[in-house]
Amino acid sequence: MSATEGEEIRIVTWRDTTAPWNAAGQLIASCSSPQTFTHGDIMAGRADWARSATTGLAETIAAEIRSTLERGHAAVVTAETPDGDVVGAAWMERHESGGRVTAVLQDIAVAPTSRHRGLGRSILQEVLRVSSAWSATAVLLETSLRNRRAQQFFTDLGFEPLAMTMFINLPPLPGSSR
Repeated sequence: MSATEGEEIRIVTWRDTTAPWNAAGQLIASCSSPQTFTHGDIMAGRADWARSATTGLAETIAAEIRSTLERGHAAVVTAETPDGDVVGAAWMERHESGGRVTAVLQDIAVAPTSRHRGLGRSILQEVLRVSSAWSATAVLLETSLRNRRAQQFFTDLGFEPLAMTMFINLPPLPGSSR
């Protein structure tokens, strides 16, 4: 699945379970690697502390996307070919705390064969538009320290580093089964 040079790509925002959540989950999982896992991936069980993907990653991500859409306050933004193939996707949630609304970009991916055509930028611009429509005052995202291309992409679009997540692998306790 790729966009042909010069092919018109539609950017579509979905706010309910009619979204192609399964295709979005498949695409996001296919673009994941141990170099791109983040704190959120680990906390959600999509990766372990040893930096390896859990089995069924695509199904796990697709199920998470569907679940957040069912609860409301979520959106999926897709880049689609005229045939309906999803060649780019972002998944975002709206969070409100203390009267402040923040949009959280959970994931964004563009199929490797469709990169370097501005799709990621177009998807992210739509994420920012949806965030504004939600009355969000900020958009929060997380990217791996090892994913320098993503860091540069987000920085070029005005995002600023905020924090660093650290971890340590602990040895098993005596008698532990892990």
